[in-house]
Amino acid sequence: MDYFNCTIKAQVKQGPHSHLEIYRTAARLRQERSLQTVDIYFLETSSNLVSYVRYNPDDPHPVYLITINVGKQPVSDNHEVTILGTTFKSGMVILNTESKQFVGEDVALNEITLRPGQAFIFKLSKGAKGEL
Repeated sequence: MDYFNCTIKAQVKQGPHSHLEIYRTAARLRQERSLQTVDIYFLETSSNLVSYVRYNPDDPHPVYLITINVGKQPVSDNHEVTILGTTFKSGMVILNTESKQFVGEDVALNEITLRPGQAFIFKLSKGAKGEL
């Protein structure tokens, strides 16, 4: 392992694409009330994908979708979901563990492709948008 590139100083130099920034983003997201509740809904997905939705039943918006490829091959699947009578067909990419690509963009959830070890966090919305 190249420990020199793992230091905080090296991570800061890498800017918004560093692991440090991914962890900072994830830590900020933990402040969201929807991610602090015990309400979790697991999606039926392809093997090697772990996908679930977190939301606050007292205030069901925002709704977050977390999906992780725990396998060794790329995986594509439909992540459209219905929660509390609302069908979510798209979502804004809040976190992409591979890069800043797509972060801040609304994407369609009907076919999400994840590389091995990749994870996304989406803030869900009702409309359909571009594909990821």
